Amino acid sequence: MTFRRLLLPVLLICLLAASLGSAATAAAQKKGGEATSPPDLTLPGEVDLLHGTALYDSTTGAATFTLRLREALGTNTEKEPPTVEYGGALLSSNAPCTVAGLEEDLKAGHGYPIFQVVGFNQAGNPGQLESASIYLTEPPSEPAAPPNYGPATNSVQGTTITLSASDSRAQNGLFTCVEIVAVQPEESEVRDLLVFPLTAPSEPPPVVTPSAPPVPTPAAPAAFSFAKAKPLELKADGWTPVRIKVTNTGGTATGPGSLRLKLPRGLKVRPVSARQRIPAIQPGHSWTVAFRVKPTEKAKPKSTISFIAAAGALTARGSLVVKLTGP
Repeated sequence: MTFRRLLLPVLLICLLAASLGSAATAAAQKKGGEATSPPDLTLPGEVDLLHGTALYDSTTGAATFTLRLREALGTNTEKEPPTVEYGGALLSSNAPCTVAGLEEDLKAGHGYPIFQVVGFNQAGNPGQLESASIYLTEPPSEPAAPPNYGPATNSVQGTTITLSASDSRAQNGLFTCVEIVAVQPEESEVRDLLVFPLTAPSEPPPVVTPSAPPVPTPAAPAAFSFAKAKPLELKADGWTPVRIKVTNTGGTATGPGSLRLKLPRGLKVRPVSARQRIPAIQPGHSWTVAFRVKPTEKAKPKSTISFIAAAGALTARGSLVVKLTGP
């Protein structure tokens, strides 16, 4: 396949960020870094970055990036799920390693190189990535015509993606900053971004034998939540699909349960039973429940559908505003 479409979204910040300037000479053979981000339920789970790491070996010019997502690749159950692109990049910057700092570095006229590894999860091929590496010494002459790609490897295990590559040109690089990106380019550039410093490992602390084993911290209990939904428009002469996404935002798995609708007067539902099964949901994962709703002659122009998700003692309530439209 071609990675022509992949380069620009992943380099969206990279092209604004790289800098050689007067950076100090490379010192440590290995550098690393990491960053975390809380769940953002406004983003698709396959784009929501919760944790990212980078490891760079200046002796071999090898870079490895890990991306942990809120939901695993392939969990999108839409008939035509969107393409998702992932990437990690090493940058050489004099500015503070933040998005704002990198943008200021660009204004100062600093340049390249950039060493980047990218992965491409094409719609219709869930859970599988194609990957490549990129080494840029200067901006591409045309954004639509990226340079040649080099080899790279990838692995996908649950919600964790690993991207790796090596390039002799990246040996003894002056890289100081890391950018990790997850993006849906066809969905108005829906994306999540982590930026953090690339530093040498600190000296390990002295080994201290504890007098007693540490007490493990109990995991947070399971918790249901619903994504905020826009008002749903109902046609007066047909059935309208209703999809309710239930997410476990807690720290432990839920038990099997159900989601039940409570319809206002003037609406009817299919399946006839307004209750549907919800399987056990792992932390950070979601389940989508689908119904179809049709208004009757007694339906009001605007009303509210209430719903409740329950699994044992765990319950959560939500609502959806519906409006009638013309025939």
